[in-house]
Amino acid sequence: MHPESARDSAIRQTGQVLVLGLLLVAAVSLAWLRFFSTSEVLSEKTRLVHGLDAAAYSGALVQARTLNFVAYLQRAQWAHQIAMAHLVTLGSWAHFGGMEAQRLARGNPPAHLIGLEFGPAHGQAYLAAAQAAGLEQQVRQGSALQQAYAAHETFVHDTTLALVETLAKELPERRLAMMRAVMAAQYPEDTEPSWTLELLHDDWPGFLHRQAPDAASLSWLASLAALYPFLGPRHYTARNPWPVSTRCPGLRHELRRRGDTRLDAGGRWEAGDTQSFHALRSNRWIGCYFREYAMGWAWLPAHERQ
Repeated sequence: MHPESARDSAIRQTGQVLVLGLLLVAAVSLAWLRFFSTSEVLSEKTRLVHGLDAAAYSGALVQARTLNFVAYLQRAQWAHQIAMAHLVTLGSWAHFGGMEAQRLARGNPPAHLIGLEFGPAHGQAYLAAAQAAGLEQQVRQGSALQQAYAAHETFVHDTTLALVETLAKELPERRLAMMRAVMAAQYPEDTEPSWTLELLHDDWPGFLHRQAPDAASLSWLASLAALYPFLGPRHYTARNPWPVSTRCPGLRHELRRRGDTRLDAGGRWEAGDTQSFHALRSNRWIGCYFREYAMGWAWLPAHERQ
């Protein structure tokens, strides 16, 4: 082959390699640019996902703390309810003691008769009622007992409900503010954020407004009150040991003590206490019957709110 032809062929081959090299470099550059772009997208996506997760967790934390506080308020309500039950019971006892002191002073029935029929312990207990004279004034309108009850009731039915309503009303805004703060910390370079968070409104039907306690709440409150002996039933019946009438040899004179503290259908506390002497009588027309002599009584219905 002629030397010049060989040189021209070599030059042409060298130019072909250069073209292939440029194409390869262009392909590698495109691949690198795509890889870099994909990495940037993945990085931003990861950053966004982490920010949204942190914002969602922070918002849920605000809501959980609010609901926990509402639960603590509920426990405080139960405590005040039990305090109200004790106050009602204490008022019933005070009125009962005052009324029994009045009966004792009148001698209707006389203390020696109670001691004779039912034993000296009952007679001494009846005489001890003299120390309760005037206690019935403790339950009059405007007394310290009434004021204490009203203060507990205001907390249970007014203060607590208003606080829970405020917490529930402000919860969406506070939750949103926390979520925005977390996202702002995730994107400190954004003076005008490209992301948006919508305000979610909660709808809790029946959670805040309830006209009267439901059966489950009343049952729970009654079971809670049962833990306190002072609020338990106060029922006791004493009978004299000897026969009173040949017409009814199995019957006896009775000393009946009755009392209890309970909730009415509207969730209000009421208490009552009585004690009475039931003297057994008989005649040929109506047979045996009891004649009742009231010794002490009290009845405190559920407090009427203004």
